[in-house]
Amino acid sequence: MAPHSAAWMPLTIVTMVLLAPTLGFAAGENPARSGDRLLAPADLEAFFDGVMATHFQTYHIPGAAVAVVKSGEILFAKGYGYADLKTRTPVDAAKTLFRIGSVSKLFTWTAVMQLVERGALEIDRDVNAYLDGADFHVPATYPEPITMAHLMNHTAGFEDRNVGLFSHDSGSVRPLGEVLAGTLPQRVRPPGEVTAYSNHGAALAGYIVERVSGMPWASYVEENILKPLRMDHTTPRQPLPPDLEGWLAVGYEYSPALARFEPRPFEYVPAAPAGALSATAVDMARFMISHLQASRLEDSRMRILRAETAREMHSTSLIQDPHLGGIAHGFLEQPYGRLRTIGHGGDTFLFHSELRLVPSHNVGIFVAYNSPDGAVARDQLVRAFLDRYFASYADWPMKPAEKGTGSGSEARPAAESGSGTATATSAATGAAGTPDATEATGAPGAKGATETTGTTQAQAGESQQVRDVAKYAGVYGSTRVPRTTVDRLIELLSVVIVRPVPADEAGTSADGPGPSLLVTLSPSRGAQRFEQVEPGLFQEVDGPGRIAFVTGVKGRPDRLLMGSAWMCEKMAWYKTPPFQIGIVAVCFLLFLSAAVGWPVAAVVSLRRERRRQPQPRPQPRPQSQPQPQSRPQVQTQTRTQTRPRPAGPGALSSRSPLRGERLARWLAGIVSWLFLVVVVVLLAVLQDPFEIAFGVSTGLRALLGLALVTALLAPAVAAAAVVAWRNRHFTLAGRVHFTLVAAASVVFALWLNYWNLLGFRF
Repeated sequence: MAPHSAAWMPLTIVTMVLLAPTLGFAAGENPARSGDRLLAPADLEAFFDGVMATHFQTYHIPGAAVAVVKSGEILFAKGYGYADLKTRTPVDAAKTLFRIGSVSKLFTWTAVMQLVERGALEIDRDVNAYLDGADFHVPATYPEPITMAHLMNHTAGFEDRNVGLFSHDSGSVRPLGEVLAGTLPQRVRPPGEVTAYSNHGAALAGYIVERVSGMPWASYVEENILKPLRMDHTTPRQPLPPDLEGWLAVGYEYSPALARFEPRPFEYVPAAPAGALSATAVDMARFMISHLQASRLEDSRMRILRAETAREMHSTSLIQDPHLGGIAHGFLEQPYGRLRTIGHGGDTFLFHSELRLVPSHNVGIFVAYNSPDGAVARDQLVRAFLDRYFASYADWPMKPAEKGTGSGSEARPAAESGSGTATATSAATGAAGTPDATEATGAPGAKGATETTGTTQAQAGESQQVRDVAKYAGVYGSTRVPRTTVDRLIELLSVVIVRPVPADEAGTSADGPGPSLLVTLSPSRGAQRFEQVEPGLFQEVDGPGRIAFVTGVKGRPDRLLMGSAWMCEKMAWYKTPPFQIGIVAVCFLLFLSAAVGWPVAAVVSLRRERRRQPQPRPQPRPQSQPQPQSRPQVQTQTRTQTRPRPAGPGALSSRSPLRGERLARWLAGIVSWLFLVVVVVLLAVLQDPFEIAFGVSTGLRALLGLALVTALLAPAVAAAAVVAWRNRHFTLAGRVHFTLVAAASVVFALWLNYWNLLGFRF
């Protein structure tokens, strides 16, 4: 649910408490191994206790809860740490509610599939068909309509929207139709073209559930999912009902300055179907069981989907690369080696959770934390769980590409169908090198010549492979970014930098490392090395990560896949952060030279003139009456010699400044000062760029207004520069400098407009 990658959030520590669970097997069922370890309560408890103990020493996490299910039973559920540090209330896996963020989407998608099962909703139908009589419709920006399948696969083509995604004000919780009417993002791509994770797309799906069922989304979830599953300690309501409010874990942030946890207020989610639920670990275990055991539940009243519907929901509905996983009707596929897992993560600013299912083994795990460091701890815990109990599946299913063959690397093409489902195929590599065969002739040096030739060819092939992967180098921007709102600047913080490993470091032996890339995911993390395993597909060295490059609409490998719902596109040079930041830096220096340089130059020039001013010689005191004519002559001469020289940009002129010159300097100076203020305040705002998710602050509104007023003055500065050249104001150097300042004013105004920082676009 959180706007962007949780890896940027601060890291944090935790304490633990326990809740004993039980295990049972159906009659005649033998406990089977799901990897290297037997899934059993005692082993699970020892394992999670150890993992949590490590987290306590590494991060700042006040509380956590975890649950594991298998074959219709809750094998393990336990709380760790505290739900409330002030009252020292421990986490109870059965009673303590955590905000589960985007895991809530799985309830929305389940509701959609229930309506599909009843024949009330079609996933391939234009969503506008379900919005008749609503306060809004999805605009027909492109000929292709948006369908429910597009919403479930995150391929609807909406821009991202972070403004107002969260709130601390209960008044933000309004009817869903009203919320979407004011915040539905713009369509910026044809549906089905690219994956761009969308919170508002999920909210729109929830609103369609309302329209079709005739019930508010929250009421529908309560009646059709929570009650049948007896999830009595879970609620989609905001704020929580009185009987559950006291069980909600407090969200904390750790303050390094104070060396303590600070409680933070409740995070409301106006687009409720995207992330509003609060749930306990035990209740989430019941939800996992309902999906894994749809056809095997003894109590049919607890069955929320038919077996065939559950199978359809868990089947892949979008695949861009089979080795990176796809999307299964809202579930995100996350391959673990040869093992297919599906699930969803959930992130608010304070709470982080993960639900992961292993359908082939009827196993599921849920974990939740109540502090920002939970984003990192959650990923580590789920990975450690899979490493321990499914290690036999961790092997990479493909062999690395042959090294030294000289074969080229091609991007992996992606094709889309009308339903928005994309499939990817691997390009054939085919061209194997043919070593020279030399018969033994007995001629001196024949063997050495053969070895030399073979080595040279192998090295040439290695160099060719390194050159081939170099085409993937560049700066890639996420497809999940705002385009028309004030938060577009977040795009500069959501880039991935890809560069090739130099040839002398890539390795030359058949058993050594092959063509590789260095990938930087964020400024706070170092570059990670990925080795090519087949054309366009790379595996992280010493890590589980995989990335793939696919061909875009222009026929070039300009799209980077980093997961089932994470796609990036290569950015044009003029859109990259170095160029955009460079524009601001150059403009800032020019504004500084005018706002500070001109006054300083004027003061220095005035002082120099005063030093050059001839001082009148002291007259000896006369014994008689002084001659009256001498004083006026000295005064006249002094006035003539002490007339100050004008000061300004580049020694503006050797004569007194005209009125037009003075006005031009004042105008450019004021604009420069105002733009300097805009830059400084903007940098301060970017210290916490995602704070805008809670709305546009008064300070930011003032900044936007100031930027707009100043930008309106920029054309006047440009006009003054034209007049300066026409009327030969200032010196030549002064005119050049003034023109540069005027150009900076216009360029910076255009820059602000490009990033939606002129006016009030939110």
